[in-house]
Amino acid sequence: MPLPNSSVQESYQRLLSPRNSTNRLQMQVVPYTVGTRFAPIVATTAVVVTLITCVSLAKTKDIYLGGLAWPYFSDTGRDAPAYSIFCVGLTVVAAALIVTWIANYQFQCELIEKKESHESSDNAYGKSIRKYCGIVRVLGVISAVGLPVLAFFSTTSYPDVHKYAAYWFFVLEAFALVINTIASFKLTRLTDAGNSYYASESEAPPAKANELNPWSVSQSSTRRTFYIQLVFTTLFWIGFVLYIPVGLALIDDFQRLSIHDVHLRTL
Repeated sequence: MPLPNSSVQESYQRLLSPRNSTNRLQMQVVPYTVGTRFAPIVATTAVVVTLITCVSLAKTKDIYLGGLAWPYFSDTGRDAPAYSIFCVGLTVVAAALIVTWIANYQFQCELIEKKESHESSDNAYGKSIRKYCGIVRVLGVISAVGLPVLAFFSTTSYPDVHKYAAYWFFVLEAFALVINTIASFKLTRLTDAGNSYYASESEAPPAKANELNPWSVSQSSTRRTFYIQLVFTTLFWIGFVLYIPVGLALIDDFQRLSIHDVHLRTL
């Protein structure tokens, strides 16, 4: 028999099928979590494989690297055949990063919308997080453009374009990662606060209520994503500091060869 009050009927239906709402939430959140978790792994793997391959080819082909014991990544992919690997590898990394930032933005906005739809109070905190997320998406996507640019414009043929493309990528990506980590932390606090909504509506025992709580899915996903992003941000900043400030200050000058030395090395 249908219930007379539509709002009561909706509440009754929600209590009758909490698992269905949980499944719907999982279906909406999982695609974004896949993008935010696995796309960075693809990017990292591509970087490592490209670096190892280019260094190996440079060593085996006796490519001159300026007499540096620890050459720049760009110098190892400067000449053929490593040049092709360098271009393909960094293009894959750029594509994976773009997917990461877009999926990350969609994932965060999805959780903010779910929080706002279940609360009638002021949602200024959610709007603040949304601004952070928008800035992160723009910085992350446009920073990735620098990778294929610095790959295809080699250090020998286009040194200035290559250099500024590298600066473009590293600086913008560094800012994007920091702002994104802040946004993820705020989002974790937002989803933590969202649990009170379901706790007040459910009359089930605590263990059962937590099992059927759809916010437990988004909360755990958000927290895991935050920790993953924190790790990648830390690793990136270590590489950023070593590559630009420390690297430029400590690395020896690139040793130019004379024409005689070039002939001796058959370069």
